Amino acid sequence: MKRRHGYVAFLGCIALLTMHGACAPEESTLNDPDTLAVYKGGSISVQDLDEAILKLSPAQRQIAPGEAVERNQAMVRRLAVNRLLAEQAEASGVDQNQGLLELHMEKRQKVVADFLIQSRSASLPQVSPDGVRRYYEEHRDLFGQPERRLTSHIYRRVGDGVDRDTAASELGELRERVLRGESFGALAERTSDSETAHGKGELGWLTRDSISSDLAEVIFSLDLNVPSEPVVTGDGVHLFVVTTISTARDYAFSDVEGQIVGALRNEQRLGIVSTLMEELPLPEPAFVPESEELRLLLGAGDPHAAVFQIGESTVTVQRFRQLMERSLGAQDGSPTIDLAEVMLRALVQRARIYEYCRSEGMLDEPGLRSRLENIHQEDLLAFITEQALTQEARRDAEVLEAYYRTNRGRFSSPLCLDVNALVLPLPEDGAEAIMTRLSLVGEDTVGDRLERVAAERGGHVEHMEKVTVGHFRRWSSRAARIVSTMEVSECSQPIRIGQTIVVLEVTNRWEPEPLPYSEVSDQVARAYVADHRQVLFEKVTQRILDEAGYESNQDNLEFFSRGDFS
Repeated sequence: MKRRHGYVAFLGCIALLTMHGACAPEESTLNDPDTLAVYKGGSISVQDLDEAILKLSPAQRQIAPGEAVERNQAMVRRLAVNRLLAEQAEASGVDQNQGLLELHMEKRQKVVADFLIQSRSASLPQVSPDGVRRYYEEHRDLFGQPERRLTSHIYRRVGDGVDRDTAASELGELRERVLRGESFGALAERTSDSETAHGKGELGWLTRDSISSDLAEVIFSLDLNVPSEPVVTGDGVHLFVVTTISTARDYAFSDVEGQIVGALRNEQRLGIVSTLMEELPLPEPAFVPESEELRLLLGAGDPHAAVFQIGESTVTVQRFRQLMERSLGAQDGSPTIDLAEVMLRALVQRARIYEYCRSEGMLDEPGLRSRLENIHQEDLLAFITEQALTQEARRDAEVLEAYYRTNRGRFSSPLCLDVNALVLPLPEDGAEAIMTRLSLVGEDTVGDRLERVAAERGGHVEHMEKVTVGHFRRWSSRAARIVSTMEVSECSQPIRIGQTIVVLEVTNRWEPEPLPYSEVSDQVARAYVADHRQVLFEKVTQRILDEAGYESNQDNLEFFSRGDFS
């Protein structure tokens, strides 16, 4: 056997090799010529390492001269740890964990659905260069970028004994300190009343259309790194600074060609899925709730009730909620029925394709079977590794609590708003005809101003109570950005969303508040693991190997790394 060349990084492919070595290995000693390491109950051989290297891509196998020994040693250690973790998982029954089994089924369904869609797409015409160019020419307005400004702020809330004049005076003093050379970000971190304080006041990239016109006038008139004068808004005072400016630009065809190809292929994929839903029989038993049924299911409180069932595929309320929260991200707060309907449709489509392929015996096709065989082992190893890292993080409660205090803004209740949304159909002659009228809605101080415009223009008003910014992000990123900066009683400028024009009015606002550590300790531990993964993994690796009596044969490892064996 010839030595294959080294690798760049030891990645997840080692997990695939673990499944081949999970059974009890033959007895070997550290002095055997083909043994690279031994541990209690097992060993890592030259063949094991060579197979692991073969699973890396050609680019990953390329390493700089002199790095082979160190990196191969890391691979051997990881192989041993993975096998020991797999043995631990099997012994503890983790492989029967309900959450893991659900994750495993979801991944199987995705792989099978992708397999069938890909096989169907092979018969479709390829996306042609002419088609890509034509799409670009017909949608030139989509391929531009307005001026953007990376903006930070310091916010002082008015109330509880602090009036506007006092807050403005305090921010005026902070402005002078910045002009004298102090760091705006450091002052924001220490003094701002906004949830952005933990991020040194950064609001992110803003465009004129993403914020109210009054704030846009201030922010887009600032010089770089020169703070604004204090800006008074509905319930507080702001100090803004622009740290980077990205000028407006139109993207050339070469800049977006790949993006267009991806979009056109996705259109083909959606077409295939639509056709499959028309062609495939609905397997029995089958239960898919309508919108109102779904809302009642999610609100009933029974976590074990089935949200839907397609043949042998069932998703419970508890799992469905977890999937929605994962898709939103922690900062977006509670999911909405709109998201639930979108997710339900996607999960049902995937389950129907899976059940069809299973009933037709397609899961045994060689190309698909090998992919499915690897999923469970990958998921099991990832699950037990995550448990080990979290357990390691929890060993020092004081460190976790200090991490929580330092990052308290990450563990806060979400910004919530009561919002009225005026929704008008886009006129046949375009939006310009009513834009001027809608831009003046905010100047109307008489009650029911949105209702009067709706009656006048043939639209309607939606009343939303205590919704999060994430709700509006599903309308458009622009709507989410605008509503997050609005004060109580403020109306937005008109926003075009699809074939409608929307004006938002905020009637109440609940600022984020840090949650007690006792309520978010699990979330804190997960965040700590994400931020310190490498350090924790090294600790876990060393602990596991020490407990297993791990020893490596440095001579054999160096011999292997030189590529001299045959």
